[in-house]
Amino acid sequence: MEGLPSNRFVAGLASLAGSGVTRDEMIKYFTKLVEESYGVEKVSIRDVDGISDGSAVCTQLISTRKPFVDNNLSEYSMSPELAGYGSSGYRSYAAVPILADGRVVSMLEMLSHMENRFTDDAMRDISVSALLIGFALAYKAERNRSTALAGYFDAVFNSGSPQMLVSPDGKIVKANKAAIRNFRVQQGAEIKSALGVDYGTLMSMAGSHGTIAVEMDGASRAYSAAVSKASDALLHVSLQDVSDVSAIRGAMQSISQSADTMILFTDALLNMVDATDSFEKILGYERRIMMGKPIADIISDKRREDFAASLKGDDKKASVGRTDVVSIGGYPIRMHYSAVKSVGGYSIMFTRSDAEKYVEDLREGFNDFIANAAEMVIRVDGMGYITSCNLATESTLGYAREDLVGKEIRSVYKDQAIVDRDMAYARNLGKPDNSYVDLLGKNGEIVPGTQSIRFLTDQDGNSEYVIVIRELLTKRILDDRELALSKMEREMKQLRSTGELKSQFIYNISHELKTPMTNIKGFAKLLYSGEFGQLNDDQKQYIQTISDEADRLMLIIQQVLDSAKLDAQKIKLELKDVDLNSMHDNPSIVALKESAEEKGLSFKWDVAYDVPTVKADPNRLIQIFVNLIGNSIKFTERGGIHVKISKKTKGKVQCDIIDTGIGISEEDRHRLFRKFYQVQAKKDLVKQDGAGTGLGLSITKELVKLHSGEISFESQPGKGTRFWFTLRIKPKARRQKQPSGN
Repeated sequence: MEGLPSNRFVAGLASLAGSGVTRDEMIKYFTKLVEESYGVEKVSIRDVDGISDGSAVCTQLISTRKPFVDNNLSEYSMSPELAGYGSSGYRSYAAVPILADGRVVSMLEMLSHMENRFTDDAMRDISVSALLIGFALAYKAERNRSTALAGYFDAVFNSGSPQMLVSPDGKIVKANKAAIRNFRVQQGAEIKSALGVDYGTLMSMAGSHGTIAVEMDGASRAYSAAVSKASDALLHVSLQDVSDVSAIRGAMQSISQSADTMILFTDALLNMVDATDSFEKILGYERRIMMGKPIADIISDKRREDFAASLKGDDKKASVGRTDVVSIGGYPIRMHYSAVKSVGGYSIMFTRSDAEKYVEDLREGFNDFIANAAEMVIRVDGMGYITSCNLATESTLGYAREDLVGKEIRSVYKDQAIVDRDMAYARNLGKPDNSYVDLLGKNGEIVPGTQSIRFLTDQDGNSEYVIVIRELLTKRILDDRELALSKMEREMKQLRSTGELKSQFIYNISHELKTPMTNIKGFAKLLYSGEFGQLNDDQKQYIQTISDEADRLMLIIQQVLDSAKLDAQKIKLELKDVDLNSMHDNPSIVALKESAEEKGLSFKWDVAYDVPTVKADPNRLIQIFVNLIGNSIKFTERGGIHVKISKKTKGKVQCDIIDTGIGISEEDRHRLFRKFYQVQAKKDLVKQDGAGTGLGLSITKELVKLHSGEISFESQPGKGTRFWFTLRIKPKARRQKQPSGN
């Protein structure tokens, strides 16, 4: 998950942002895109309002609006929810807030079976992706709300205020009940006969406000007329009887009951005096508390001055525009407004237009995402000319951005047919991915890469191509490294062959040394017993020294021979039933006991009552005990040696060799089982009787592994050491390599 998102992810996100899929389809596609691009096992998006289990993570995201990461899930994680994920086999968790209107509306959750899966770099990129998908989802919602606004006119026509739609030929296309009742008009009637004004007069009032005097039953009533374009062919005329302001306000109140439109009434000083019910729904304020306060209090600081100026301009009866209205939560909502000057103040209708802001933010976020991508990203207009590129493109090709912008995209390709083919495929709504291309750098060098292309069209019908290219210059480095690796493999084979020859030589020479050493030991024994004549005490001592040194040399030869056999996998176990309780009577163990007691040390051999017989090679098992007990005696000056054997599990027996010796230092711990490594006595704590081969513990470890067991140790310097190894009661069958040669 290291690095920036792949070209496929950038192209997929670009395609998703410009697609026409539903909200649920967008969520499904986005989660799948995150799974595939970042290698995450589980990705989901949950709406905050739908989480009723009191999620601690959800609460934290809402309060901080920042991502949450737990890269080591366990039973000690922050909440039972996270601990539950840990018990299900997941090891890393991340949650990213998805914002709309400045508040957390959903959360992106990700789970991985790997620890430390969500790095800082990855979370930065996923957070940007979540921001973009939040904009896209909000845009989808805004489009739905915009569609709902189409029903606004139906609501208008059901209101108590006269409403009419007028065609260019001056005919009334539609009139609501109030218009029919007040003006006695029918569909198809002339607007001039109903109101006394023609279509041209109404057209001149479009976007503004005027007053019309209508003669009815011999009396004249003044109507405030708000005229706007319902379409290119229709004018919407809304009439308000300014003779009765309270009646007008009652009618306006009934117009807006949705969560997208609200109407505010102010006095001449722009203090709020009344509002429709939707005021509370949209902004969250209590109407009774806000009435009497300046309308400027709910307009964002940046827009406040312009909004007031648009209403109070000279001789302005009506005004329209856009502004940001601040909700109780402190976040701005982009809204269209239409203000009409009435008796004693203003009537202002606000309609949400969040989609425009979301699209603008989405475009800015997407451009920023592209600019900082690691891959080359080039944007091309519908005619095939470069309109922009990111920093990676400049650095890889060697061009400055101003040199690339305006160039024909084909000019930077070695094989222009490839880019022509992929752009044609993308233009026909295909999705060309991972095409191999060779780009031309500024200095003429070839830059190999793979490209993906997407064809996008904006709401104004303008089209462009987004080309994402992953540069493959590193392929040359990889080829060089493959050659170097191949060379190293050949050298390793030569070294392995040389090592095998050395092991075979050591094995042969050690085997050959055993015969003369056996003869030396035999003749020394005959001399000592007086077979060739009686010896005096000094002569016997010399012969005994020869015999002892021959024994030590035989031990060294045997260890070297065993090590060579283990390397060549020539040692085969002869498994038999072994009674560990009676093993303490073995001559080798008895000799070790006597050696310990001669040194003034105690020696104990304890076997638990429930230890069964085990399948093992008795000679090799004695060799393991001799090596471990011998080391304990060697490095212990006071106290004793305790051999403790117990049943560890149903299928295992554990053997502990515990001493009260000098212990093992930190510098020796990591090298203790290495071949030829010898622990040196520290500060004359023990007196060593001569250096060994350094093979004893390495041989011991290999013999334990041959028995399908494990070996390790615990030690405290100056207090003692506990070596332990395990034996399987019924060892696993081991597949041994067939020895070659002797």
